[in-house]
Amino acid sequence: NVSQLELRGNMNPPKLNETKLMRQELAGDILTPLPGLFELIIDLNFAQLPTDLLKPVPNINGISLYGALLTFPSDVFQYLRRLRQLELRRHHFEQRLRENIFQNLTTIRGLYMINCSITAIPEHIFAPLKTLRNLNLMGNQLSELPPKLLAQQKGLQTLNLADNRIQVIPLGFFVVTTRLVKLTLSRNRLRHLAANVLPPLTSLIELEIDNNMLRTI
Repeated sequence: NVSQLELRGNMNPPKLNETKLMRQELAGDILTPLPGLFELIIDLNFAQLPTDLLKPVPNINGISLYGALLTFPSDVFQYLRRLRQLELRRHHFEQRLRENIFQNLTTIRGLYMINCSITAIPEHIFAPLKTLRNLNLMGNQLSELPPKLLAQQKGLQTLNLADNRIQVIPLGFFVVTTRLVKLTLSRNRLRHLAANVLPPLTSLIELEIDNNMLRTI
């Protein structure tokens, strides 16, 4: 039985222009012969995915999608029951992430949305992910963080917010993430960290805040 499948195409990342996206399409039944698939990696210049793509593999454990999606493919993930790791790279989500996109993905423990051009994120988007352990939003365009973004992430252990445009960490942002052991805030636009922002992080071992605009901590 095949446990891991990689589909890779043009290694040059796609570019948006005013008329169209470079597109590569997948057949909707490509995974039908692989019901035991454990991990899937798709690295193609795709702007959309067939809705039934993952229907034959409801028990898949890890998915990595590299491409050019404009919106989060919630309909594609609706069949999954045991997904633990989800990695999304090089997409163009901007401000189009909806608050309910993870409502059927409650088993995720590692979520990586890297270089996805995210400019805004709904405050309760991660509320269904109560077992989340690792969250990586590196390389996006976030300038603000909703104060209650991590309100349900009591078990979060690593958080990477590097390479964004964050100017301030809201008061109370880490109030429930007391198990966080690694926090990365490098290469943002932080000017100040309030005295009561970090104290809730009693388990923190590693803090990276280099290349910001900090004058006081």
